[in-house]
Amino acid sequence: MTERVRERFDGEVLAIWPYPAQMLFCSGPLDGLEDLEGKKVRVFSSALNDLVSHFGATGVTLAFSEVYPSLQRGVIDCAVTASLSGNEANWFEVTDTLYSLPMSWAIQLHVANGDFWEALSEDEQAEMAALFADMEARMWSVAEQATQDGVDCSTGAEPCEIGTPADMTLSEYGAADEALLIEAVEQVVLPGWAEECEAAYPGCTAIWNETVGATTGFSIE
Repeated sequence: MTERVRERFDGEVLAIWPYPAQMLFCSGPLDGLEDLEGKKVRVFSSALNDLVSHFGATGVTLAFSEVYPSLQRGVIDCAVTASLSGNEANWFEVTDTLYSLPMSWAIQLHVANGDFWEALSEDEQAEMAALFADMEARMWSVAEQATQDGVDCSTGAEPCEIGTPADMTLSEYGAADEALLIEAVEQVVLPGWAEECEAAYPGCTAIWNETVGATTGFSIE
């Protein structure tokens, strides 16, 4: 990734960290992934669209600001976002169920402009890199805390330290849905992503298999 950012954007990657886990906020009950069949679900990526479509849902691409009124009017039945983001956007006012299985993860990069970075001395680069590495470690912890806080606040559990207390129903996932999710990732999500990635950057499938795939055990055939 670092080399790709340098090549395409002339930037220096200083930190990578995730937003809270992306979960389903739904109108009405949702007891598992198979209950998505026939529902209209707000998604924000082609991979997420492939995932919900695998379970018989229709993916609908909406800007974040459009989700609340769309849920309110019944244009969509469910929406995916970070657990805390949905709470802070008051989605609990227009949905009933929070399904706790992480459907996706969104990653944020902090990148320095290449010209700016090259103008720094080696000592300045080392100092900045160390500071961002420390921040990166802290932000991974923040993402974990924010994930749980979003769940706790939306469902009326304690402690609720960041978000707004609400009374949504928490639908917790089990081993069966974990297995269904893994199956969907292997059968449709990764192949679809690989096709798009190879079209934009030939060889990226091999890079995935050598890095993320080797770490997670999800290889692309």
